[in-house]
Amino acid sequence: MQKSHTITAEENHIAKNIVVISTIVKRIDVEKYRYFFNIKNNDTIPFEGNIYVMLKDLDDITTGGEIFSTKKSIKPGLISSNYIDRRKGPISIDPYGTAK
Repeated sequence: MQKSHTITAEENHIAKNIVVISTIVKRIDVEKYRYFFNIKNNDTIPFEGNIYVMLKDLDDITTGGEIFSTKKSIKPGLISSNYIDRRKGPISIDPYGTAK
């Protein structure tokens, strides 16, 4: 299941309609999980700046987060793929190490 969160940019002169979309969670080690997500620029101007991504459980409790700085500008309508590594995994993982 994909979750979508609208993120507000910090400065007034940069794009504001930025969306973070969870794509997949993969177990990459015995005690390490990688949360993949896309940052999409739905605005009409390029976005370059910081985005804070929060991880939440099913009860909407924050379990972690990280600030990402774009390495290069994200043009309108395009995405940037990223990930966060955490020790805590999702509730259910299939035999291939992918979140159900």
